[in-house]
Amino acid sequence: MKFWLVLSSVFLGLSTTAWTQVIRWDIFTTVHLSVPSVDTTRSVTAQIFHSFPSYEYTEVQDSLTAERKDIWLQIPIRLAQDARIFIGEDRLQLWLTPNDTVHIQVTSFSQPLSKRFLFRGPSQPLQEYYLAKGITFPVTPSQQALNTGAQAPNLAQFSVQLDSITQQVTNFLQEYLQSHSLPDWFIAYEKNGIRYQDAELRLYMTFYQLDYQRKQQTLPAHYYRFLERLPIRNDSAQYHSNYQQFLSQYVPYYIRQKTGLSYRSKGYQAAFNRYVNQILGRKQADYFRLWSTGLDLLGEPKQVQQELAQHPFLPEYQYLRTYLDRRATTQLATLSKDAKAPPFFLTDTRDSLVSLSQFKGKVVYLCFWFTGCGGCIHEFPHEKQLVDTFAGKPVEIISICTQSSPQQWRNSIAKHKLNTLNLYANASWEKRLEKSYGIQVYPHYVLIDSEGRIAENYTSRPSQDAASKIKQLLKNAGKW
Repeated sequence: MKFWLVLSSVFLGLSTTAWTQVIRWDIFTTVHLSVPSVDTTRSVTAQIFHSFPSYEYTEVQDSLTAERKDIWLQIPIRLAQDARIFIGEDRLQLWLTPNDTVHIQVTSFSQPLSKRFLFRGPSQPLQEYYLAKGITFPVTPSQQALNTGAQAPNLAQFSVQLDSITQQVTNFLQEYLQSHSLPDWFIAYEKNGIRYQDAELRLYMTFYQLDYQRKQQTLPAHYYRFLERLPIRNDSAQYHSNYQQFLSQYVPYYIRQKTGLSYRSKGYQAAFNRYVNQILGRKQADYFRLWSTGLDLLGEPKQVQQELAQHPFLPEYQYLRTYLDRRATTQLATLSKDAKAPPFFLTDTRDSLVSLSQFKGKVVYLCFWFTGCGGCIHEFPHEKQLVDTFAGKPVEIISICTQSSPQQWRNSIAKHKLNTLNLYANASWEKRLEKSYGIQVYPHYVLIDSEGRIAENYTSRPSQDAASKIKQLLKNAGKW
């Protein structure tokens, strides 16, 4: 037990030593799941959203059956952190420590949730805490807050409601500690999680309501006072995902307050480079830069490579930089230049079947989107401008909608007056397209030459230099 606590504190970054050894790619936690009898096959899925880099995710699947009532899941992790496991309809939050084994015995699926699972192993007190927390909050506090923010008429009311949610979570921890013992480092981890998640949600919801929902309102003078009681630079929380998520909202907010620039504005990146060291100091700023590239890694791997090449990171973070560079290279290789573009057969707004092969001889620009994607909708005016720019030229701008119902798709086209060639991908085609085109984040853009070959996957957005790239392909083909 003593060894496990020391190991965990180092992996959490709560120790002042060995920070450069915190994140590793070769460590696992084992989850051992057993049940005396299985009346029906139950799927088992472990999900972990890695603490580094942002948005990197691993899923391990298995199942409990009449023949397999005892299973072992080996879950790759990079440091000690929480994760989720779904056992049939049940969702458990677990604490995973490198090289640890979490033993979970299902007493009976007919038992109440509080008596359904028994834990063994050195992390037993932490697993029991998370079980009690999950029973108290069947809908996670963060999801409650997001639902509340989306429905609240204004940010003032959202702030009051979030105060209540955060207080409930704080009270639960305090009351639990009155009758249970938890390690001090874990209590600090939970408290950091509560306060930084609260702050992240308040900042995120200002963007959501003001920029996405476009709700006109005047913020109350006290709205941002929560920042006054929060340490912005917190070395002990460096490896906490909630802290990094908070910074991902706070840094753009800070830059906007100082310069008036939003993250989409020209000059924002220069402002980011200027201010992030002031906010966090060199060491934390370098880690945050690397952590933040996770989202770009999904959608813009070329940009990741450019950022990694341009910034001189501290030597202790070179192993993280190398990992990200390799991931970007792998991502770009999903569909390399000159590869044949994967075919598709999708329906248009008249319910006619459209295939990619119909457009041979034309330059094709594919725009993958879904109706709930704010970033996708932001690009619509620029997509319409591309249609106008290349009217009469052998160019086809194709918008492919996924993850939406047919009615949502049609309503969105009408609402935004989208004049591209609009195609709909059902669930089956959605999976095929995401796999064949390497789509991990939306919007996603692909440029195809007049011979049906990939000119560039993860190509520029319409609001960037997509028009110049299309024009160059036309020139190369002698069609401009």
